[in-house]
Amino acid sequence: MLQYQETADGDIGLLISDDQKNLSAVTHAEKNTALWQKFRENHELKLFTNNALDFISNQSRYEIKAFSIKQNQEAPYFVMINDISREYSALQEKLYQLAAIGFAGLFFITIFLYITIQLSSA
Repeated sequence: MLQYQETADGDIGLLISDDQKNLSAVTHAEKNTALWQKFRENHELKLFTNNALDFISNQSRYEIKAFSIKQNQEAPYFVMINDISREYSALQEKLYQLAAIGFAGLFFITIFLYITIQLSSA
């Protein structure tokens, strides 16, 4: 589990049974145990098994995904917990930049067309 944490820059936990509310083992337990319990209060295991769900806690955005260790999609599960706050903020910033460039381009094209129409009618 520690090798995954170092390689992927994320955290991983182990969930032994479907109805278990606590992780049996987790990297960065002091942070992730409280985060996991808060997440499980609002989400059933089936919702994020093989699907990543976004979760916001304490001004940070996390992606949480569980997947079965066995092929029959039953317990035990690995639970991946990734802090995606930085990536999410970077994507939002890029989106705002694209919107600003788009509106500026629209403004200049409108001005250009207005001037072209005024000069052609004179």
